[in-house]
Amino acid sequence: MNREDLFDAIGGIQDRYIEEADPEQAPRRTPRLRRMRPYLSAAAGLVLVIGLALLGKNTLLRSKNSTADVAMETAAEPFAAARGMESAGAETTAGQAASGAGNEGSDGVSEDQAAGGGKIAEKEASEVAVPELTLPLEWNGECYAPTLTELAQEIPEGTVLAGSLSAEEGSEFYLSEETLAGAAVYRSAMEPYAFYVSYADGWQCYQK
Repeated sequence: MNREDLFDAIGGIQDRYIEEADPEQAPRRTPRLRRMRPYLSAAAGLVLVIGLALLGKNTLLRSKNSTADVAMETAAEPFAAARGMESAGAETTAGQAASGAGNEGSDGVSEDQAAGGGKIAEKEASEVAVPELTLPLEWNGECYAPTLTELAQEIPEGTVLAGSLSAEEGSEFYLSEETLAGAAVYRSAMEPYAFYVSYADGWQCYQK
């Protein structure tokens, strides 16, 4: 094919095909990805903001939990120390009690024996401290001994008032305890006479 044949071939092409092949006149198409780029950027930014917010929230919760744990441990320390002191005190008291029990055993004196001795001493002291149970009564120079170990609350019927106690020797009813002076003395109606003296806590009977 020579030049003339080529020109003839080109000249036989229709105009519409030439117009369609012209790059300047062909419509330009914008890629879909380029049109969606702003939306993708906005979506990426939103995802980033949400992620940062969730991360900050988790960090804040962990910090609060850690602070609460530390506060609870700090508040529990005094109670733990107090319980430790109470436990130590209880152990010390138990040790002292055991040591005291051992000392009592080594001395050969039991608790019952100690209690019995205390009761005997208390009884002896009460007998000495209560003169109306131990001191005799003198009536006109004759001695009448107390007969009751405990004061009575009543006296037999038929007794009559005979006088009152006095702490002066030679008086009709003499008892050497001044604090009992003035107590009323009653006498039985029949011989041998018995005398009943009225004290603050009851009656004492005196007989020969």
